[in-house]
Amino acid sequence: MTKIDQSDPTAGKSGWARRFLASNWPYLLMLLLALSGVATSSLARRLTIPYWEVVVPIFAVASFFARGEYRDRAERIKAIRQDALHWVAVFAAMRLLMLPQIFDLLGADAAPLVLLTVLALGLFTSGNLIGSWRVGLLGVLLAAAVPATAWMERSTLLILLAAVGAASLFLFIWPPHSWRQRTNN
Repeated sequence: MTKIDQSDPTAGKSGWARRFLASNWPYLLMLLLALSGVATSSLARRLTIPYWEVVVPIFAVASFFARGEYRDRAERIKAIRQDALHWVAVFAAMRLLMLPQIFDLLGADAAPLVLLTVLALGLFTSGNLIGSWRVGLLGVLLAAAVPATAWMERSTLLILLAAVGAASLFLFIWPPHSWRQRTNN
């Protein structure tokens, strides 16, 4: 097309966002899926197991594409084998934890958090294996979400009370003249 007009300050902004999305889509997809998984494990425990069974292969493919380019066919085959073995091991560990005997032993509250921990470890080690700090960072973020999720589950009432208190405080601090202006109009 045409070159970006240098006199227009907004001309390059949409190009920057598009380039950012094009180069970081696997990481953003994994982050979105991980956050959705944390929400799923908190809200709908029944859906936790099927959700991660679908998401783990998506993470495997996304981390494979995060590797970048290969010098030759032999290097590509080696990378496919390494990634496949890594993610099959992660998936197998998660499936072992989902066996009824183990799942019942862990309990309905702890089992989803243990699955998140295994997936976080899988992402972190995958990032190390493929040399991608972004995938490793996703593993660290997912690992940090585990205690945060546990805390939120135990502190739901406290969070609700804090939100109501903050909203009440905001209403009391709100400038009184703004209320009078609204009622006078």
